[in-house]
Amino acid sequence: MSPLDLVLLMVANLFWALNPIAGKVLIAQTDPLTTAWLRYAGAALALAAAWPWLRRAGSEAEPRPMPLRDMAIVGIIGATTCFLAPLCQMSGLGASTAVSNSILMTMEPLFTLLLAWLLMRGRLTRQESCVMAIAAAGALTLSGIFSSAGLSDIPRALRQWSRGDLLILAAVFCEACFSVLPKTLSRRYPGPRIYAPAVCIGFFLLSALALLRGGPHLVWLSTWGWLAFFWLGPFGTTLTYLFWLYLLQRGVPLPVLAATLYFQPVIGTAAGVLILHEPLRLNQVLGGALILAAVTGYVWQDVRARSQAPAVDQPIRLTL
Repeated sequence: MSPLDLVLLMVANLFWALNPIAGKVLIAQTDPLTTAWLRYAGAALALAAAWPWLRRAGSEAEPRPMPLRDMAIVGIIGATTCFLAPLCQMSGLGASTAVSNSILMTMEPLFTLLLAWLLMRGRLTRQESCVMAIAAAGALTLSGIFSSAGLSDIPRALRQWSRGDLLILAAVFCEACFSVLPKTLSRRYPGPRIYAPAVCIGFFLLSALALLRGGPHLVWLSTWGWLAFFWLGPFGTTLTYLFWLYLLQRGVPLPVLAATLYFQPVIGTAAGVLILHEPLRLNQVLGGALILAAVTGYVWQDVRARSQAPAVDQPIRLTL
């Protein structure tokens, strides 16, 4: 993985880590379904604005039609990541306890690797397994689960799992689909050819559901509401998902992509300190250090190994 790849991963995780904050701002001014609709309305508008440039930058002068199997995969991406994920996330946002929220955030990398193993018959190397284990330990340390208060909260948190917790867990699973399913198509199509129909499917389904429920309930947004709208849709969805597809096509292994998702609780903690002025506790420092050490250590070793390797094609793990 090159330093540029790591920067793109950090940018994507930065937006995704703060998407819930933007979602809460919009939910306070509208409702969860309208917020999900606004997210993909903004994503679709950003895609339409950027499409002429994306088309010129694409490698296919005359795009070849997708076979039925590939169209079905794109349809599943649209139905899961672009429809069910925002719907479940916005409906369940803010309904969990702090402990269960932290635990649920650590599930996306694990869902990603589980889906990769089930659908693509991939396998983890010893180094990748170590990265995932250290990053997971860091995320759990960050959550405070290893403190006396955290350990005493776990049984109560699990007993108090609400409908919102389950909806967030479903959203996390649907988001993990965007790391695995496009990997099966990335060798045959450029990223925009995968993302564009998926986002259209998601926006269509969200619009149909909103109309069936008498919405979307649009209001004139405040300044913070407009900032949240642009953060969620154009940047937190279209820009970051295209980054993610680009990295998949670059051959970045799925375990590495999954491990960097653990940056999100680190970024979320930093945002709480800088924006919400929350105190920075020792467990948060230790957890963040473990996550950063695991991911950056892997990246450094990977760059060093590639620089020393002969000029041959590098094998891509976890592919068909």
